[in-house]
Amino acid sequence: MAQAVRCDVCGKLFSSVYLRSHKRLAHPNEETAVRNILRLFKNLSLQSKKSVLENLSSLVSHIGIVAYLFSEISEMLPSIG
Repeated sequence: MAQAVRCDVCGKLFSSVYLRSHKRLAHPNEETAVRNILRLFKNLSLQSKKSVLENLSSLVSHIGIVAYLFSEISEMLPSIG
């Protein structure tokens, strides 16, 4: 059975069945942005990578680690039912 889930990009609520399509259609540049960020990250020095990871860790703590992990994990798990 479909569940109501929140888009991690825009925060709007959608059916879990529709979320993937929504993200693909409404946020097409997100994937490209993520690929570019990862490409740039790979080219950083070790010290700069550590700094970036510390900043991301701080951001995740600020957002709320439980909410963040739940949103990430829920997208990876198949629907039950």
